[in-house]
Amino acid sequence: MNISFEDKIVIVTGSTSGIGAATAEAFAQSGATVIVCGRRVEKGEAVVGKIKKNGGHALFVQTDVNDDSSMNHLVAEVIEQYGKIDVLVNNAGVYKSFAFEDIDMEKEYEDVFNINVRSYIYLSKLVLKFMLERKEGSIINIASVGALNGGPGIATYCASKGAILQLTRSMAKEFGGRGIRVNSILPGLIHTEMMPEGGPMDKVIDTMIPLKRAGNSMEIAQPILFVCSPYASFINGASIVIDGGQSA
Repeated sequence: MNISFEDKIVIVTGSTSGIGAATAEAFAQSGATVIVCGRRVEKGEAVVGKIKKNGGHALFVQTDVNDDSSMNHLVAEVIEQYGKIDVLVNNAGVYKSFAFEDIDMEKEYEDVFNINVRSYIYLSKLVLKFMLERKEGSIINIASVGALNGGPGIATYCASKGAILQLTRSMAKEFGGRGIRVNSILPGLIHTEMMPEGGPMDKVIDTMIPLKRAGNSMEIAQPILFVCSPYASFINGASIVIDGGQSA
């Protein structure tokens, strides 16, 4: 199966490292022009540099998804340079762990929901305007198996990821008939900056994951490409779990 995104314009938020960076690299390898975005300029430029070194096309736009004006600038920049947006991967997220009784409603709660949920809604609204004009496009919302399982100390994180599932399903029903497919990806334990190899979670891998290992970022990126491709043209509103059997 040869998946090509030649002449496609793809935005991947939170793509300066981890799953986002791997997704940006995978799209570029398949011919897409990828907009790498995040707050960290040096890391973002490094991802773009790697893509270009491998013969791909990419642009870094510094973006803070906790800032509406920054997201406005991102979309305006992409439209000005390329005139369209074919794929949006809402990947930027924050993971915070604290006891339920210690949740600060004006700090931790708002921060988690603003980044993990509100930014997905806001940026999708901006991008949908241009996708709907062409009656085609694909949006991927990155959730987590935490949306299904929950866990102690991560109530707000899991709640935010659960919200993404319902956001995805609602968007899929609203825009599917207008040419836009919306799906969510639910990664399990993936070794990234957020969950580094050798961290505390590694101690429970053997008992938690039937494959007895954590995943890597490219094992999330490649399924994302498939779901956005014409081969997956009847997949809409799906919640695709990629967790090595953790939630089975």
